[in-house]
Amino acid sequence: MPSRRIRVRVWCEDSEHEAFARCLLADVFGIERRAIDVNKAPDGEGAASNWVVRRYQEEVVPTYRRARHQVGLGFLVLVDGDNVGFKARLEKLKADERAPDDRIVLLAPTWSVETWVLWLDGEPVKESESTKDRLPPAEFRTRLKSAIARWTTPPQGEKLPSLANARIELKRLPTEPRA
Repeated sequence: MPSRRIRVRVWCEDSEHEAFARCLLADVFGIERRAIDVNKAPDGEGAASNWVVRRYQEEVVPTYRRARHQVGLGFLVLVDGDNVGFKARLEKLKADERAPDDRIVLLAPTWSVETWVLWLDGEPVKESESTKDRLPPAEFRTRLKSAIARWTTPPQGEKLPSLANARIELKRLPTEPRA
């Protein structure tokens, strides 16, 4: 049953990130699709990853601090690790400066979210190699649902460090308040 009290604001790089975030939040975490507000990097304004990092520092953290009292409100930032990896992205976002109870989730797939979709859908991948060309946008959409359906039961144990980290990060999402 979808959660009626939980809302999540998302900042991400592109349409694939948006689709991934919406599908994951709705299908795995039961958040109503209309309760997911997405802020996507604008096209043609430089590296989308830089836009997300800037928005995190200038908008996400200050907005979260002002809205912290809203217990059903969570924030999710999705930025590709690209060639620097997820640890370097999280360091750039100053992930370690968050309080343990902050409801700001930071996801950084290496190289890209396509890596997670391919792996969850049963294909072998290496985080040291880009997978973007292996999964064109049209195919991404068709494989996303089956990949997300495997979120809770990964195909071969956790072999992707960025995905293992994502599972830990997602525990920061707000949960349904108890009545």
